[in-house]
Amino acid sequence: MIDYFDLKEWEIIKEQKRKAIAMYFVSLLIYLLFAFGFYAWYLLSPYGAKIVILIKWVVYPVTFIYAVISMLVFGIKYKRIKSYYNKCVDLATGIKETNEGTFLRYSQLCQVKDGVDFKNLIFSEWNKYKNEYYDRKVLVFYEKPFPDIPTNSKVKYITQGNVLISYEIISEEIQCEQ
Repeated sequence: MIDYFDLKEWEIIKEQKRKAIAMYFVSLLIYLLFAFGFYAWYLLSPYGAKIVILIKWVVYPVTFIYAVISMLVFGIKYKRIKSYYNKCVDLATGIKETNEGTFLRYSQLCQVKDGVDFKNLIFSEWNKYKNEYYDRKVLVFYEKPFPDIPTNSKVKYITQGNVLISYEIISEEIQCEQ
């Protein structure tokens, strides 16, 4: 079996998640030090001083900019990292299914599942209940290259939640039975 998903990816994404959280809290600490510093300056200023207007003109826009950047940069980045991390946890610990099918084609069409981008491998599989073949889409990570599977090859593959974990080419270049 050739592993498409490796547990090293889980460790890498765990480290990225930790770094993203650390970056957010460091930036939050810097902002809070800035805000408390200006707040102390505001409280220590004499009543009616002209510097109070300047303090407000600096703190309000900086707070707005920090809030927007925090939500856009850290929020979106962290959400994507966390979704990928959760998917890696599912792949490592979830129930695996083993199937066999004839590989038909690759599909570059981006599909989002649980917040993670995927592309598809399309297999022809036998449905024992309907007694006919059907096309099955098996998901692979969008950022990773497609596995090297020749068209019309008989493939045994392991999935978890329809995401490819590992595969084995049983026989190459057989005629499709559809």
